[in-house]
Amino acid sequence: MDLISLELLSDYNIEYVCQIQRDDISEAFVDTVDTIMGLTQYGLDHNCKGHTYAIKRENEYIGLILLGEAFEWDTDPEEMKGVPFYRLMGFVIDKRYRSSGIGGYVLEKVIELIYDEFGIHPIALGVHKDNIGAERFYLNHGFQKTAVMEGNDYYYLRYPPIQIEETLRLRRFDGNYDFAFEWYQDPETVLLVDGKAEPYSHETLTNMYNYLNSKGELYFIEVNENGEWKPIGDVTFWQEDMPIVIGEREYRGKGIGKKVVSALVERGKAMGYDKLYVGEIYDFNICSQKCFESVGFRSYEKTEKGSRYVLNLKELKEL
Repeated sequence: MDLISLELLSDYNIEYVCQIQRDDISEAFVDTVDTIMGLTQYGLDHNCKGHTYAIKRENEYIGLILLGEAFEWDTDPEEMKGVPFYRLMGFVIDKRYRSSGIGGYVLEKVIELIYDEFGIHPIALGVHKDNIGAERFYLNHGFQKTAVMEGNDYYYLRYPPIQIEETLRLRRFDGNYDFAFEWYQDPETVLLVDGKAEPYSHETLTNMYNYLNSKGELYFIEVNENGEWKPIGDVTFWQEDMPIVIGEREYRGKGIGKKVVSALVERGKAMGYDKLYVGEIYDFNICSQKCFESVGFRSYEKTEKGSRYVLNLKELKEL
């Protein structure tokens, strides 16, 4: 987007930003420029991390966006309580330039700028329950819709990837998993997951992902190939279990699983957990057993078909 540039919102450019054509968007959907300027001034007065940008196309101002440090509200989702995160408080594009890709470009560029300057944290925003267009836009950009509301607005959350290496990361589940269906048509993959080789239906896969996402942090394992991130598997992190699946066969046996588990062990330490558990791993799944054992997990209970594993993080800290 060579024609698009960003300027910090100021007394100079606010006059022009106020002239953008947004009469088709009610204040209930997006705050007015005056309100956003007031929020911006509050942030400046209190040395908050973040910025409000005026959006330019060539020499014309066509929108604005505010992304900054969040103060905790009573209505915030529980997972955001007590942790640093950013709040997207205002984002509007002139109606003449919507549905052209500008909004998506600006959103990702601003997130990149804020992350580079102030650090990487989750992002929260509110979308009015009737703003279907905004809902579709944010879902397409990796935000998750929650069941939590603030007034008429649903909370949406976006989590940053866990960067393991330059070409390996964990990306938080965002509701899109069509690409994963192929993994669970592979009899070998399904056998490793639940001990039988029957391919998953869309309903089964949907139920599984919804269950895993409700239990903890569901991630897709991604590798970077030729500048593009490619999902190759999934892993769920919560204290009681850590199921990991490398869905793309060509990436098995390359040490990726160990790196993923190691990264989540570090996350467990950071969250103050004493122990992490892995549910049943079948006896025939030697690769998974070795993967977890190489990080320090040990079998603590035999099952009919395999073993359950545990890692004592407190002992790791003491070593």
